[in-house]
Amino acid sequence: MTKSQTLENIVQGKDKPVEEGDVPDEIPEWFDIERFEDGKKFVQKYLFCIALSQFLSLFAGLSFNRLLKPLIYSKNSETPKKALKRYALTSIHVNSWCIGNVFENNNPARKSIQYVRSMHSKYAKLFNKDSEKVDNATVYSIYGVKPSSKYLDTMKEDIVDKSTGIRSPQYCKVCSSMCGLSVPFDSPDENNCYLSQTDMSFTQFGFMGLLVMYPEKFGIHYPVKRELDGFIHMWKVFGYMLGIKDEYNFCLDDNYEDVRQLSFETFEHCLKYTILGSTEDYEFMASALVEGMARSRPGLTFQSCSLYLFDIVNWDMPRFSNIIDNRGLTYFKRMKFVFQTLLQYRACQWVLIGFHKLYVWWMRRFMFRSKGDYKAAIKAFRD
Repeated sequence: MTKSQTLENIVQGKDKPVEEGDVPDEIPEWFDIERFEDGKKFVQKYLFCIALSQFLSLFAGLSFNRLLKPLIYSKNSETPKKALKRYALTSIHVNSWCIGNVFENNNPARKSIQYVRSMHSKYAKLFNKDSEKVDNATVYSIYGVKPSSKYLDTMKEDIVDKSTGIRSPQYCKVCSSMCGLSVPFDSPDENNCYLSQTDMSFTQFGFMGLLVMYPEKFGIHYPVKRELDGFIHMWKVFGYMLGIKDEYNFCLDDNYEDVRQLSFETFEHCLKYTILGSTEDYEFMASALVEGMARSRPGLTFQSCSLYLFDIVNWDMPRFSNIIDNRGLTYFKRMKFVFQTLLQYRACQWVLIGFHKLYVWWMRRFMFRSKGDYKAAIKAFRD
């Protein structure tokens, strides 16, 4: 099975719902406890670096309509405050899986992953019941706000210059055959299925894909292959527990080289085109996310995050760079210095990991203390 066929298989799951019910008690036959533990150790070792990769993946992933439209419709992420709480809660859950025992029934990590799986099922039913409304959801139709674009058109012009055969951003449609895939996956149709197997698989990519592609760009300058293999195996396990069937699991091939190649192909065939096909709604929601995160981590702006994302994938963006203000450019240079230079030194890694743990403590101590819906996430860290 070639890697393009693997991506093709993932896209075939766009109309197949994620599995419902409880987290399975059965441990899959491919499970390897040593590799799983290696993955958990890798997360603790590079916690701060992984946090940035996951944040930037979400930042870029909002260009997927199948992610963006449900977020708009749910009304949980349109303001910086809401976006921060949603992202922080996700971080708390995922970190609990990496420090706890997801296979032990009464373990907080197991309860957390069950909670997340149940919420996916709940929202899948809601979105698919109201699929036509979700398909048509826009920032203006849901919130009555007409978004404007300050940077998106300029970004697209730079991307088009690097995309053979594309003459204008308007020409590119993410569901067209130019993506190299036979099945459209990111546009509304009569068989649309939100939170599908494909959606969940691409969510896996969001949690580990960019890091696997460019570990050194996130401060992991001397990665050990065994640790990266373990990290991938860990996410294969989490995908299984969240209801992704093996044939759609992004980490199906279960080794660094193959999953890294699949990640490159996903970015080239999918993510590039969703950015080109994105609208003002993407910039509005992505800006809310960045502004929310900047409340706890100063130095993040839409400009600096975009520029760092393009730097990670080695895209020169001359037009976009020319319209960035001094603050955005300064933040970008600082981010690049910290992750691509400073974190070459182990002492700096430990300092920033300590900072990230303090940040997690702050989230659970002050952000969620009065929110009943977040008890499972908080308990996962208190225990």
